[in-house]
Amino acid sequence: MFSFKKKKPKIPNLSKFPDIPKESKLPKFPAYGTPKRQDVPSLPPQESDFEIPKREPLMRQQPITAAPTFEEGTPISRPELQGKPVYVKMEEYKKILNALDAVKNKINKAEETLLSIERFKEREDMELRKWKEEVNRIKENLIMVERKLSGSQI
Repeated sequence: MFSFKKKKPKIPNLSKFPDIPKESKLPKFPAYGTPKRQDVPSLPPQESDFEIPKREPLMRQQPITAAPTFEEGTPISRPELQGKPVYVKMEEYKKILNALDAVKNKINKAEETLLSIERFKEREDMELRKWKEEVNRIKENLIMVERKLSGSQI
């Protein structure tokens, strides 16, 4: 009755491209040989009246050591940043926050996975205990039947 189907637009027929002749009459460019290298005399070093100042590195180079271990509640202090403001672009700050959120999400997923594995292991251990008890019960019944059949009752 009511249809909301989109009507397909009609695509017009495109005319064929003209045939390109197999032998094209393109102009030929003259062939130039490789340029010959002329020996250029080197300039003697000149002494200048000014010196180029050397820049100090922004961060002190420190050897990489093992990661320090801190007790819980101990504040981490960085001597090179104490008392100095740290400027970070908002875009970089947002990227850092997004990265931290992603790490938090991954840690939460890992914790959930570990909890589910622990639950599964507990169920598995419980079932194994039941199986062991069942096997021991069957073993005791078998020993009892064997004793009755052999005629020695203890």
